[in-house]
Amino acid sequence: MKAPFIGEDKVRSLSYMKYFETQQKITKILKGKNVVLTTDTWTSIAMEGYITCTLHLIEPLTWTRLFGNP
Repeated sequence: MKAPFIGEDKVRSLSYMKYFETQQKITKILKGKNVVLTTDTWTSIAMEGYITCTLHLIEPLTWTRLFGNP
């Protein structure tokens, strides 16, 4: 059985829908929280670009992270 062909427009539409759905969920989770967001970019030896994002939830009274290793 062959997989159905999905055109570029359909993939783009589904990607945008998922992006905005995820953005709304994250906004709801982080609303009123103290967060720190860091990013980093680099290019591999094969000239492929990469980007990372790290989000830390911060306890406002002690300025310590709420989750993860110190």
